[in-house]
Amino acid sequence: MTDDDVDLLKERPPNRRGRPKGSKNKCKDPAIRAETRVAMAQVAQLHGPKAISTLVEIMLNKKAPHASRVAAAGVLLDRGYGKAPQAITGDVNVSYQIGDTPLSNAEWIEKYAPKAGSPGREEDRVGMAPAGGSTNGPGSVSTH
Repeated sequence: MTDDDVDLLKERPPNRRGRPKGSKNKCKDPAIRAETRVAMAQVAQLHGPKAISTLVEIMLNKKAPHASRVAAAGVLLDRGYGKAPQAITGDVNVSYQIGDTPLSNAEWIEKYAPKAGSPGREEDRVGMAPAGGSTNGPGSVSTH
């Protein structure tokens, strides 16, 4: 830690080193907020080389827990080569149509409601009661 870092920490009373967890930043002036972000980034960059050496020490330390060594190696690889792309997979079958006239209920059900035998939960199907009872949705009569 440099003398400048210590000075930054000494500006506040020791029991008040920041706002309470979860509270919003009350500073509305974007220039002050940007200035604060820049100052924080500069302090972090000052310690960057030491942080990297610490990660390397952890990664190479045979006595360190394997999880710590793997985490340190992962952080170093992410910083050196960029994070690996994340694949988004899924089975999505969605189509949208925009028209100037709305569909009637019967047309909507015909077009979008799951058909009998199609995958999905039974209770999600329009016009079909779930196994073991009836729904209290539109068109159903409740006797309770």
